[in-house]
Amino acid sequence: MDAHKPILGDKQIIDFDKITTNVGNAFDNATSMFTAPMNGVYVFEVVVGTNGQSTTDLEIVKNGAHLKRVYGSSYHGWATSTGSVTTRLTSGDKVYVRQYTYNHGLVGHELTSFSGFMVQPECNFQ
Repeated sequence: MDAHKPILGDKQIIDFDKITTNVGNAFDNATSMFTAPMNGVYVFEVVVGTNGQSTTDLEIVKNGAHLKRVYGSSYHGWATSTGSVTTRLTSGDKVYVRQYTYNHGLVGHELTSFSGFMVQPECNFQ
C-alpha cells in the first residue's frame, strides 16, 4: 500500500493500491479482495505499518467473518506488526483486510501489505 490512511470508516476495507504479484488474478484490485479460484488450504498475511504515536487495528476477514486480528502501534518513529492465518477456502470464498476497531495512523510507503497463497489444493482421497 502506497497511500497513508489516517482515517478509516467503521469496518472499512483496506485498499491495497500497489499490486506486486497476482498469479492467476485471484486478487481484485478494484475491491481489494482475494477470491479463491479453487478449494484448498490457503495462508494469508498482513503487515501493518504505523508511524509516530499511532495505533491501527485491522482484521483478516473471510466472507464477512473475522479470522485474525492484526494490531500495530508505534510510539517513536516507524513500526510494523505482522499477523497470518491458515484457512480452508471453497472456490468463490472472499478474503480481505478491513479496519477492526479503530485506526489512528495506518501508513503506506509499502509498510502495510496483504499477501496470500495456496498451500494445498483440496484432494478427495478414497
